[in-house]
Amino acid sequence: MLPYLKPTLARLWRSPGTLQIGTHPRRARAVHGLPEGAAPLIAALDGRHGLSEILRLGRRLGVSRACVHQIIALLAAAGLLDDAHRRPAGLPPDELARLAPEIAAVAVALRTGDGGASVIGRRRGRMVRIYGGGRLGAAIATTLAASGVGHIAVRASGETTHADVGPGAAGWSDVGRPRSDTVRDAVLRAGPRTRVHDDGVPDLAVLASSGYVDPLLGAELVAEGVPHLAVAVREAVGIVGPLVLPGGSSCLGCMHAVRTDRDPAWPKLHEQLLDGSEDGSAAALVAATAAQAATQALGQLDGFASAAVGGTLEVVWPDWRWERRSWPRHPACGCARRRPRVRGGPPRLEPSAPPADP
Repeated sequence: MLPYLKPTLARLWRSPGTLQIGTHPRRARAVHGLPEGAAPLIAALDGRHGLSEILRLGRRLGVSRACVHQIIALLAAAGLLDDAHRRPAGLPPDELARLAPEIAAVAVALRTGDGGASVIGRRRGRMVRIYGGGRLGAAIATTLAASGVGHIAVRASGETTHADVGPGAAGWSDVGRPRSDTVRDAVLRAGPRTRVHDDGVPDLAVLASSGYVDPLLGAELVAEGVPHLAVAVREAVGIVGPLVLPGGSSCLGCMHAVRTDRDPAWPKLHEQLLDGSEDGSAAALVAATAAQAATQALGQLDGFASAAVGGTLEVVWPDWRWERRSWPRHPACGCARRRPRVRGGPPRLEPSAPPADP
């Protein structure tokens, strides 16, 4: 074992015997009753010294073997200690350097004890297919690439327009190029070693739109057993969800059926909306929606429950407060009769209850 304290957490000595690690209430912990001379011992928890070396250092400092073991056990139990032996392996030096901030954040947020190795390893083995190549789809794709997702395919129609230019998306020189090529190039700028060929069955599909997603596409993905996340920015509202788990949650067809129950004219309206032109989307709203979408997508890939399952997360400009709206399964939708299909990956963690509708 090569123990080290999570490097992104500040180390603050409140007194000679009390060490505070971290500052935010969600992350910070205080260790009390440390023996005199513990500071060099704490500094040695840097991933370069094995347990035997740390024990020898403790002996020179007058700290008993039992006390050293107790300190290490206490820090490990608090989720503050990782093992350098379990750091991500097999990454080229440049890729490891690129992903270092992501790895450090994962280690702090998820407290896996392996320095984020297991999560980053899973992401690198996952494939996400993005449907839609405008500013929204491109921003989601590049964020996922920057987060370590190893394979990102893009399906986009049409040519890049001036309206597609934006952060993490197209540049001015991309105008006129096929959108799919533009987004692939943006992905490779964010993650040069990301695979971008479109083959195989994705672990997750992201349907990015400035309007309404065609339920027929959702039905195809349900039939293929592909989890998919709908994302849209329309009428100055960012909408993330639902995240559809085929056979395990409500789907886009359920949303369509629920809307039809509430408004019998909805099918006629929806048909007109599918034929409509793209509306304007503020850059800040696109960025906020893309970030939320990428967060929900990463949670699904990492094996965590998502609040977007069975609901949509919505933010209205200029209010900027995210709210959740539930979309239940509809008994008339065929998805309710499908059995959940397990796609290769880690067992899902115990989900927490999603926030209630406002």
